[in-house]
Amino acid sequence: MKISFLLDKIMDPISGLRPLDLETFKYNDKMQPLRIVASCASNGNYAPVCFGSDDGDFSTKKDFFRCLEASMTVPGATRPPVPFVRQTNRNKNGKYFDAFCFEPIPYR
Repeated sequence: MKISFLLDKIMDPISGLRPLDLETFKYNDKMQPLRIVASCASNGNYAPVCFGSDDGDFSTKKDFFRCLEASMTVPGATRPPVPFVRQTNRNKNGKYFDAFCFEPIPYR
């Protein structure tokens, strides 16, 4: 499965088949913030992580799609984990993938 197809060809705000309305998303995100859950692999440790706009993780389409890609990535089935540098929580930098890969209930 190619995750970039979903993000670039389906959800792209300009040329997607089902374009994401970023202005509406940003408005709704202020009312009820979206939290994107992923797993972080860093220094041999694994931990669930939540990405959010209030943490500075996605303020642009590129960052938002990267968070979604990390959350959908299943190593071995889709692609290797997604490297990501967080803006506000730099101690959580690492490689990210689908939280369900090692934690049955990804958000506590």
